[in-house]
Amino acid sequence: MDFKQINLEIQEIEQEWKNGDEDITGATHRVKEVLENYHNSDDAVVHFKDYKVPEGFGRNHIPSNITELDALIGGFGKGDIILISGDTGDGKSTFARFLIHKLSEQKKKSLVFSYEETNEEFISKFCGELPDGYIPKVLTAKDPVWIEAKVLEAVELYGIEAVFIDNLKGIINYDNRRNEVSEVDSIMQKLKAIAIKYNIVLFLLAHIKKSDTGLIDKNSLTGSKTIVDTSSVGIALYRGRETQRNDEKVITGIKYNNYTAVYLIKNRYKGKYDNFSMLFDPETGTYKPEKMPTKYKPSGNIISAEDIKRDMQ
Repeated sequence: MDFKQINLEIQEIEQEWKNGDEDITGATHRVKEVLENYHNSDDAVVHFKDYKVPEGFGRNHIPSNITELDALIGGFGKGDIILISGDTGDGKSTFARFLIHKLSEQKKKSLVFSYEETNEEFISKFCGELPDGYIPKVLTAKDPVWIEAKVLEAVELYGIEAVFIDNLKGIINYDNRRNEVSEVDSIMQKLKAIAIKYNIVLFLLAHIKKSDTGLIDKNSLTGSKTIVDTSSVGIALYRGRETQRNDEKVITGIKYNNYTAVYLIKNRYKGKYDNFSMLFDPETGTYKPEKMPTKYKPSGNIISAEDIKRDMQ
């Protein structure tokens, strides 16, 4: 029973008393019963000492099972948004598939909304046995209302605990937006509400442009203040590049190798900002710890969440 229904019921009791159909003692007792029933509802206001964590909700985090990452963040918290960012080609979708496998190894099921790749592409790029995950047969919509409906379906029917959205640009409504920043603000707040409501870890993949000299170009981070503010953890990926002349890049494109640097640009859990590197094995679809040679590292500095927010004030 919501608050409007309660008001209507109390008004009806009050009217019956005024009409003489109910005495004051009976009316008062009925009103008390109505309020007690509301007090037992999910969204009733309670004292701190009376609050109990709902069944199935926990303070625990789901480990990534990546030793270096877990040492920095302690795992992924349910009800939180985990941002996975990087430029095109830096391996955001590949890293997401790796995380889905890692979660599946812990019997944690995932739901994927793949707006970057087709469903066929996303699934076919898993190596070996498919992990325990789910995907809508057709992406019929991109608005948060539809996404929430699919999350509810997957939670109730399959018990999923993680959601991956690949990527943020895929769910932005460019037709009706007042401007991109306000649209991103609205979407981020709605995604956070979904994560909390269904007690899931929501992984959000997002493109971030890079300058020639660094991993992140803060001048190109449109709407980034809200993105990093709403996210509990921000991960920026940088894939190693082979040394090339500028004219060669124009002709052949950027030549990537299998080294990936992982940078924390937001860490609400432990406050640690650090980085580590891994080497990707395309045959198995897995990463292993491996120091990235200096010549492959970005030449500029990595920007933290504090830098981003300070720069945009």
